[in-house]
Amino acid sequence: MNTVLFENPEARIDMEYLSRLSDEHRESTVIAWLMGEDEVRRALAMEVSIATGASFSTLLVARALSRGKRVVQRVRLLQAVERIAKPLDPSAFFDLLSAMRRYGPEVEIQIARVLAVHRLAQ
Repeated sequence: MNTVLFENPEARIDMEYLSRLSDEHRESTVIAWLMGEDEVRRALAMEVSIATGASFSTLLVARALSRGKRVVQRVRLLQAVERIAKPLDPSAFFDLLSAMRRYGPEVEIQIARVLAVHRLAQ
């Protein structure tokens, strides 16, 4: 994980908080932080997502494509999938392909980036 991030006292407190949560609550908290405005929490959540790996990518894709998300939230979740840089399972891959033109140009560009990383990771 990013050692500079953990020099920040807020990030250390947030990491301790995450470590005390159940797996289910940790996942939902990390996803909320990835979509949020707090840059320190978003950076921490990104590091946790990268460490979690491919299985978390599938969950992030599902959340990014779920109803009720703003464009910026979808893009942030998809950026995390891109940074994880692990192959997607087939269902997540096809969900992204089918959603490519549904959510506007910003999301379309980020989906293209995720699919490009997916292709390179194979």
